[in-house]
Amino acid sequence: MSMALLMKNKLGFVDGSILCSADTDPMVPAWRRCNNLVLSWINHYVSHEIATSIIWVDYAITAWKDLKDHFLQGDSIRISQLHQDLYSIHQSDLSVTAYYTKMKILWDELCNFRPIPEWQSFAFYCVVSKKMKEYRENDCVLCLLRGLNDNYSIVRSQILLMDPLPSLPKFFSMIIQQVNPLLLVIMAKENLHIKVLRLVPQGGRFGAPRQCTHCGRTNHTIDTCFLIHGLPPGFKSKRVHNVTTNSST
Repeated sequence: MSMALLMKNKLGFVDGSILCSADTDPMVPAWRRCNNLVLSWINHYVSHEIATSIIWVDYAITAWKDLKDHFLQGDSIRISQLHQDLYSIHQSDLSVTAYYTKMKILWDELCNFRPIPEWQSFAFYCVVSKKMKEYRENDCVLCLLRGLNDNYSIVRSQILLMDPLPSLPKFFSMIIQQVNPLLLVIMAKENLHIKVLRLVPQGGRFGAPRQCTHCGRTNHTIDTCFLIHGLPPGFKSKRVHNVTTNSST
């Protein structure tokens, strides 16, 4: 709602920066029209049950303050829940992108509940605000590092040794760069495992000989037994071949 009011250049009617002047001021009618417009927006965007509690309010700033006082009472509970979620979340089966996005959503909501205050001195505000944002970003990076899977232990150690800690975008870039080598290692291990399985003999001196459970003969299984499946096309028995050879001689 604040973003919509700011986009319409009407945020001052709810934060108190645009107040009504004396009745003799020629801009009073324009101010009242804008105030009523903002008040109608607020009534439109809240539910019917909530709108009934502010329907008789004359000023947008009063309605805004009433809603804020009423619905921000549970901030401490939500902040506590967000902290618990942030420190208990782990990557597990999530991809790095999904894990980062999930953590970022929780962190942004926590920052929304605890905004950085503004000071009158612009220079002082710039210095303090930058440092506070840096602290927050470092905390978020540490939370993300804590929840990564163990296969990122090397890059996790490298990031923890960095001073200062990287920003969130830089952190995400470093983790993504680690993903591709890990995938290559996993694929190489899987290919090696498949090759080893292919080299393992099925019978002979390295293992039990194959024996058909249907006819009892060796060197084949029931899946390829000729007595069940028949002879393959073009098959010639060695006995027939030997008889033909002897006759010709």
